[in-house]
Amino acid sequence: MKAKTLVFLVFLFVFALAGCELVAVLDQEIDAAVQAKDPDMCEELDDRRVDRCLAMVAKAMGDTSVCQRIHGAGAINSCIIDIASDKKDIDICNEIQGTPYVLCVQAVAVEAKRPAHCARIDPEEYPFDHQKCLSDTAIEIGDASYCEEVSDPRHRNNCYLHIGLRNRDHELCDQISVENLEDQCNRQIAFSTLNPSLCARITSDRERDNCYESISRSTKDPLLCELITNEASKERCLRNI
Repeated sequence: MKAKTLVFLVFLFVFALAGCELVAVLDQEIDAAVQAKDPDMCEELDDRRVDRCLAMVAKAMGDTSVCQRIHGAGAINSCIIDIASDKKDIDICNEIQGTPYVLCVQAVAVEAKRPAHCARIDPEEYPFDHQKCLSDTAIEIGDASYCEEVSDPRHRNNCYLHIGLRNRDHELCDQISVENLEDQCNRQIAFSTLNPSLCARITSDRERDNCYESISRSTKDPLLCELITNEASKERCLRNI
């Protein structure tokens, strides 16, 4: 019985190894087409790989006309969006319409770090996407002044949160209008900078206690444990110093 099991496992190993080698060979064929920047080479592949090959060649060439040879509108749109983003060319987005166009504008605006591109998204027809574009671009730039242009509270708060955390700027936490997000902002900056004074800015008793406890573990400072209001948490904190 053990011998049969061993033989079966060896067979599976050999089969898996052969499969990996086959995939490597198949990928080499796609790589060759990409290196040659020759979409005609893709057409010689099996149906399952043609579209993937064409998309990769189109991206390598920066040529959206190659995208049109792909089967399926969704795949064609994704191909065009990738090229527009890579080239940071907002005008390429004009080749598609509707939601894919909006996604294209968002991608290019973020990649090019150009909030002005977001104006191409109709705020009346796509209010969520328009605001997300502004927020995501501001986050990519890392400049909180752009967050002021975001009118939707959800996206504006997200903008201040991400930039505040990236820049370790606790003053940006004050701009967040949702209490638990503001607490999250202060807690994470407090821990990343090991600044316990920021824990005092947290409104939630539980989160404030967690903040003190986390920093006390890193700094080995028992005095921070004494600032914890929950007795059980305070005792745990002191034990772990």
